[in-house]
Amino acid sequence: MNRWIKPIFYFFMPALFVSCGYQFAGMGKMPGGAKTVFVTMLKNNSNETGLERIITNSIINEFSRSGITMIKDQTRADAVLSGVVSSVYTETIARSSANTSSERRVYTRLDMKLTDNKGKVLWARSGLEESEAYLTGTDEDRQRSQAIEELVKRLSRTVYQRLTDDF
Repeated sequence: MNRWIKPIFYFFMPALFVSCGYQFAGMGKMPGGAKTVFVTMLKNNSNETGLERIITNSIINEFSRSGITMIKDQTRADAVLSGVVSSVYTETIARSSANTSSERRVYTRLDMKLTDNKGKVLWARSGLEESEAYLTGTDEDRQRSQAIEELVKRLSRTVYQRLTDDF
């Protein structure tokens, strides 16, 4: 039995070092080799007032949490991340009667772009979308706000993962 352990070890050990490049989601490199990023305030084309600020802050937090160096001076950054909140919409997903919804889903869609400090586009994605369900009723505004808060966290994570997974 022991005589097989060494050959098996020597066979599989190189495979560990030369793996196929698999990695955890979002652990990839920034496009263009960027080490520092400046995030501009997103433009808001939706009817949801203030959402651009909430999403921008969430993206900054997600990138910082993931180890990306965030720069406050755009001229000193290797790359600039900008984007547009292109739409926010809600649909009924469950009804308690013909005219009354009991559950709704809110959707938010972003268009994002990463450019280098010379303005060259390094990465761009349109239609990045997340959604979250919430119950309607007596405190519907609070439920909707909490749903938006959750989907913004996921959307920020999605932006980071898509940006780094591509490279």
